Amino acid sequence: MSSVGRLNIDRVRAQARGFFDWWLSELWMLLPDSIRRLANIEPERWIVQWLDTEIEVVRESDGHDPAVPRSRFSAAAPSEVALEALRHLGSDRTPATEVILELPPQRALRREVHLPLAAEENLREVLGYAMDQETPFKAGQVYYDFRVLERITAAKRLRVELTAIPRVSLDEILGKLAPFGLHPDRVRTPEARGNGNEINLLPLDRRRVKTPIWQGLNLALAAAVAALLAGAVTVPLIQKQRSITVIEGRIAEVKTQAQAVHDLHRQLEVLASDSRFLIEKKKATPVTIGVLDELTRVLPDDTWLYQFEINGIEMTMQGESSTSSAVIGLIEASPLFKNASFRSPVTQNRLTGAERFNLAAEVLAEAGSS
Repeated sequence: MSSVGRLNIDRVRAQARGFFDWWLSELWMLLPDSIRRLANIEPERWIVQWLDTEIEVVRESDGHDPAVPRSRFSAAAPSEVALEALRHLGSDRTPATEVILELPPQRALRREVHLPLAAEENLREVLGYAMDQETPFKAGQVYYDFRVLERITAAKRLRVELTAIPRVSLDEILGKLAPFGLHPDRVRTPEARGNGNEINLLPLDRRRVKTPIWQGLNLALAAAVAALLAGAVTVPLIQKQRSITVIEGRIAEVKTQAQAVHDLHRQLEVLASDSRFLIEKKKATPVTIGVLDELTRVLPDDTWLYQFEINGIEMTMQGESSTSSAVIGLIEASPLFKNASFRSPVTQNRLTGAERFNLAAEVLAEAGSS
């Protein structure tokens, strides 16, 4: 089979799958809420926003407006809370949960393409052949998708929005998400949010096959029957269960009190740890007054500063002196500083004849704190 034939079959399958997903989801929404909750396949959409150095996970409402972010964390070293959120969207997610990977707009290329109306029958193939004319890439170098913006019948023209992303770029991002068990169902940019025919840059062979809704309905019916049988068996045990509930309530009160004592103990430990941290931090941080006093002592009278800054143990200063080269030696000779060096070349003030300098040095914390 030729590559064109395979692409036609894939396009027909994708269109048919999209239609049936839409049709079944509409039928599903007509069912009572109780049955949908019982089946546990209520549609749920989560957006994983890739921000290059950070990942933000948000839940999408029915109106496609993101809710309050559930979590935001570093993509390189996520916390335990972040890993738990990723597991919820990865291996632990329900069949009805849809995960959408949303990339920054600059990651993808969006272009409006004008084509003959007859090209709509094989639109994906036509865009693939025209890829190197509309974009800097060849079709084999990108993942792409499209949506029809307008059919101009009178002019027999077609307005199409083409979205493409380099395969290397998307493969790299998907590779970074894979260790977390996260395999998105859809890849898009924020511009595609809320469109009925959403752009999906994920290749067809990487898309998850969704479980048909009628299988969930069968599970719901089976669960309903099981619930009725369980109710018939447990009716004689209601009285005993009430007694057990009272006892468990008393046990829960005791556990709550014990947990409160434990929490107080943990709070004391945290406060003690924070106190030690502040003390150690103060010892390790240079005292600005001591640094200024030492600079006043070592710098000659013909030297003055118009900018001074301490960031951690690094001190930077800018000023003027009759002999800037001597300033380096004077600072190095001080027991409070080390590794003094110019940050930029020395220049001369034409008005005063003095030399402008910009230098940095490390402050010895112990000497600065004494």
